[in-house]
Amino acid sequence: MQLKVEISVVMSVYNSEKWLNESISSILNQTFKNFEFIIINDGSTDSSESIIKSFANTDDRIILINQANCGLTKSLNKGISISSGRYIARIDADDISLPDRLKKQYEILESSDNLGLCYSSFIEIDSSGKQLGKRKVVSKFDQVKRNLSKGVNNIAHSSVMFRKSIFESLNGYREKLKKSQDFDLWLRMMEITVFESTNDEALVLIRRHRKSITYNEFDVYMYLSVLSFFARKESVRDPLTLPSKDYAKFYRWANEYLVSKKENIKTKRRNQISFLLRQKNIRIIDFLTTLHSITLSKYSYIVILEKIFGYNIFNQFYKDWKVKFKYA
Repeated sequence: MQLKVEISVVMSVYNSEKWLNESISSILNQTFKNFEFIIINDGSTDSSESIIKSFANTDDRIILINQANCGLTKSLNKGISISSGRYIARIDADDISLPDRLKKQYEILESSDNLGLCYSSFIEIDSSGKQLGKRKVVSKFDQVKRNLSKGVNNIAHSSVMFRKSIFESLNGYREKLKKSQDFDLWLRMMEITVFESTNDEALVLIRRHRKSITYNEFDVYMYLSVLSFFARKESVRDPLTLPSKDYAKFYRWANEYLVSKKENIKTKRRNQISFLLRQKNIRIIDFLTTLHSITLSKYSYIVILEKIFGYNIFNQFYKDWKVKFKYA
């Protein structure tokens, strides 16, 4: 391995044997060669470790770290903490980087010291690798900031490259967040640096499938990240910085609050509709059956009415939190 690398690619793996070969190969076959590839095997019980070792035995750019399972957030922090590159590129174990990804993002970040993060448009694929469509990202930074502050995140985690120095200045991913650690990081990064996109050019393939956490689990942490952003903006104590005991109390209240507002069910409906719309080969009977169950749900009407009347759950969540915890 070269003594000094420019980019550290960081991947956390947990039972990802199905797509791991393709994902690792997509990094090793990059046109940009001066990188290290840190792979954290986060307690996998399938053949993930042996797959990684088979690549590591033939390419010394791979640094394999085996550990007991501790989750994505802590794994990424560990991987970045041992990295030596000036830039960090992320890739998930089920996603694919196109050959020029590292080269093009490196060139963008090198073009200006003011740029802290580069992200790209992406192509969505299904579990078998079939393309579902291209997702063009918002490129104007002011619009990106507005979207993030409203809980809208179209920056795919596997599409980013950022300066390690900025990541370290923010103390990395916040380990209280089991999910949406990337969304929270973007919210904090946008306060101190500028993002740049590759506009319409897709540099990664993002895999969407029914077994993914995004599809199956309600993400309370996304709401906590936005609330945290509002608190910082108004110089109110950030609840994500509370001691463990106080944070646990806050988390329980937040989860109960969001469930009482049916956010968990509304999110499931949105995910179902989004997943359906991306399927190109779904059987008509399956489409109609699922669509019927969704549209008959009263929560679908809630989603529609919120869109029409502009109700913002994030603003209400923040206001009610301030009252509950006596910050109002």
